[in-house]
Amino acid sequence: MQGDQEKIMQIDHTESHLLITILPRRIYLDIADRFENELLSVLKDDRNRFIIDLSAVKVMNSAAIGVLLSARDYILRRDGKLIVCGLKSLVRQVFERMQLRSFFTVTETVQEARELIDGI
Repeated sequence: MQGDQEKIMQIDHTESHLLITILPRRIYLDIADRFENELLSVLKDDRNRFIIDLSAVKVMNSAAIGVLLSARDYILRRDGKLIVCGLKSLVRQVFERMQLRSFFTVTETVQEARELIDGI
């Protein structure tokens, strides 16, 4: 990753899961490829439980939604668990319009996601 590029994610390792906080406020085509490469690389971790925190994300395009769906499929193939949390107004609307809640477990906060994933 080049020094002038915006950081895509922050990773918090715990014994039971990885918390992946997505940092850009907007995920459009210009960073969707980096988003996909970095996220799929992180998902190769030995843990099989993941939380993706989207609380900083204000807008994401269909390419970014596709990355989340690819991540979900990858995790499910490994018999893993994924929770998405922190959906803001526009991202929440996209999830509702595209009926993505039928594909993802969604919580309001990271704390709720952590409590839920530790109970899985």
